[in-house]
Amino acid sequence: MCAAFVYLRTNKVEEVWLMIVENVPQHEKSTLFLDYYVQQKAENQNVTIKMWNINKRRQWTNSAVESWNSKLNNIIGKNQPNVFLQIHKSSRVCFLGS
Repeated sequence: MCAAFVYLRTNKVEEVWLMIVENVPQHEKSTLFLDYYVQQKAENQNVTIKMWNINKRRQWTNSAVESWNSKLNNIIGKNQPNVFLQIHKSSRVCFLGS
């Protein structure tokens, strides 16, 4: 559920976090996770909510290069494509188009 925080409006993050804390089962592992989350996200002054929240953003990655790579992978249809695969696909398209 914490992964969904990145999609919330920034003014709703604290409200939803309190709902989660109130309703999470009391267990050692859940307590460790909640403590970690507070330390890394809620109380970390180096990384503010606006930095990790992607609500209303076109680019959902932490860098333009990762965004470009994701789009390229979608176009090619394969993760971690190589240049030879792209040349092969391009040559097939050119051949079929002529």
